[in-house]
Order: sequence, then C-alpha cells, then structure tokens
Amino acid sequence: MRGDGAIWCIRIAVLLPLLVPGGVYLMHVLGLLGPSALLGIAVGSILIGGIPYALFALVALAFLWNRTAAEYARWAIPAPVIFVPVLVAFLVSTELLGRVTSVWDVGDMLLVTVPVVLVLGYFYVGVFYIIVRVASGNSMRRPDVSSV
Repeated sequence: MRGDGAIWCIRIAVLLPLLVPGGVYLMHVLGLLGPSALLGIAVGSILIGGIPYALFALVALAFLWNRTAAEYARWAIPAPVIFVPVLVAFLVSTELLGRVTSVWDVGDMLLVTVPVVLVLGYFYVGVFYIIVRVASGNSMRRPDVSSV
C-alpha cells in the first residue's frame, strides 16, 4: 500500500487506543464477548484515558499531518511518555480518581497510572509499528548495503 492510502492507514492507527477498547466494548454489547479481563481493561482504559488521549491524538495528528510515515514512526516512540503528564493533569483536574489534597496524592496516582500507561502505550506502539511497516511497504526499511 503506497501514497495516500498508506498515510491514511497510519493516521487511523494513531487512534488505536480509542478504536480497540471501543471495538471490544461493541463486541460485548453485541453479545460476542462476555465479561472478561479484556473487557475490564478495555472499558477501564477508555473511561480513564479516553478523553485525554483523544485530545492528545488530535494534537499529534495536527502536528504530523503533512509528515512522512517515518516521522509518524519516530514520534510513536516517545508518545506514551509524553502522554503521562497529559493524563495526570486530566486526572488531577477532573478528580476522576479522587480528590487530590497533597503532593503525596499525586505520587500515589503516578504509582498507579504510569506503569499502566506505559505498558498499554508501548503495546499500542508495537501494533502501530506493524501497521506502519505493512502500510508503507519498503519505504520504512533500511537500504541493503551489503551488496554494494
């Protein structure tokens, strides 16, 4: 897949952290998936991180819109780390995980959210990289210099 189709596929892949939990929940609503850990993680991630990730993804897409597939891939690596402060700011401002009364409360929130965000985030980055490789074909591969 080349050209416009490839870059659109990559742009849609940026939304995977919203599309995958939404798809899992839709399968549950349609009766194709019963209560499970997968459903719990999917619904939990969309409830807690859905709004801040949607904003984060929109800003990222606006920044990367006219860039190459390689630049999307390059920015995918630090994305989960960049998203952590966005999520923490959202959670503190909305009091979604409870009222923050001290710096210690923020520390407790970080102990819970940072590992979850990084594990799920880098899982999605791995899936994103697979999509980028498939969508862009040979354009992401390093040239073979062994035959030169």
